[in-house]
Parts: sequence; structure tokens; C-alpha cells
Amino acid sequence: MKKIISIIAVFIGLNTYSQEINFGAKAGVNFASIAGDDADGLNNRTSFHVGFLAEIPLAPKFSLQPEIQYSAQGATAKGRVFTTEGTFSYEAKIKLDYINLPVMANYSITDKFSLQAGPQIGFLVSAKAEAEVSDGMETGSAAESTKDDFKAVDFGIGFGAEYEFANGLFLNARYVLGLTNILKPIDITSITDQGNDPTLTADGKSYQPKSHNTLIQLSVGYMF
Repeated sequence: MKKIISIIAVFIGLNTYSQEINFGAKAGVNFASIAGDDADGLNNRTSFHVGFLAEIPLAPKFSLQPEIQYSAQGATAKGRVFTTEGTFSYEAKIKLDYINLPVMANYSITDKFSLQAGPQIGFLVSAKAEAEVSDGMETGSAAESTKDDFKAVDFGIGFGAEYEFANGLFLNARYVLGLTNILKPIDITSITDQGNDPTLTADGKSYQPKSHNTLIQLSVGYMF
């Protein structure tokens, strides 16, 4: 948390060093999911993001755009389970909320339209799993914190495009591909019944799941 506060302080203080820096705010919708070999059957979680940004000119057509965002991410799943006790339908949500710090390099195609690309680092604020199960007659639900199961830091790379209107309003679309295996290694020595599952091999002690964040963001913002 101290690192995040320090970054916010630097972000706010940028105006001290250059009067050419422009500041703005943005908010919008997230279409987030989790992909990878161990993420089969997961769908998008539709949520939101909100944040602040600065635009630092570097050359006539190039600028640097650091941002700080609160971003609600994760994934959803739904389906049916067949057991000896009957058929159950379920809906589940994995809620992963991050403070994301993207740094986009902007290239202006025209005065109003630009392309973006750059790295992003995310700090996990909270993680929660929610599930609702029904047998057609009764419905039950449960929720629990899963923050201990996920890594605290996520690295990714983003690609996007932005259109700015004359009055300072802008529209932005961005895709962010996570590069980090977001789940912590699983201690398989504590699993008493491994069966014949070939994935639980690794070094005989732990297994690293292969799952990463994916994110599509559609934003509207305003440059002050």
C-alpha cells in the first residue's frame, strides 16, 4: 500500500515539473476474464474501471500517458453438475479487484486520433469467490475471500486507440493481456487423494496453475 501511495504522490506532483502536462479522468466498462490451460469454462465478468491520467508530450506525435485505475476484474462460470443426488445448476463469480498502473506510449495518427501501447502493473486489492447452486427446487449461495490464493502483483501489456473531441472529451478502447500466472502454486503434498491426475506432478510438492488475466476496457474521459 505504501508503494501505491508513493506512486499517487508522484503522479499528482508531475505538474510541478512541467506546465505542458495535461491531466484527465476516465471511467468505463470492463469485459474481464481469466484465460489459460487451467481456466477452461470461464466467461467474461462485466464490471467497471475508474481512474486518472496524465499526458506528457515527448515529440510532435508522441506522448507518454501514465494512469492510475481502480479496475474490477475476474471471471464468471455457469453450468450443470450431475451427481447421484440429482442435477444441480450453478453460477459462479471470481471477483478480482486491482489498482492498475498502465503507462501507455501514444502515437497521434491525426490531431484527434491516436494509437497506444505499453506495460501495466496491477496490485490486487481484493479477491472473492461467489457461487449460487440450485436443484430446481431450492437455491443456495456462498461467498468467501480467496485473496490468499492469488498473487499480489500482476504484469500485463496493453494495446488501444483513443479519439479526443475538441471540448476535451475522449473515447478510449483498450485490450490488456496479462503476462503473470495469477494463481499461487498449489501445495499438492496436502492433497491426500490425487488419483491419476497427470497435472499434479511438478516436483512432487507443488503445482503452478497456468492462468492469466484478460481485459477489454471501453472508457469515456475528460482532459482538464
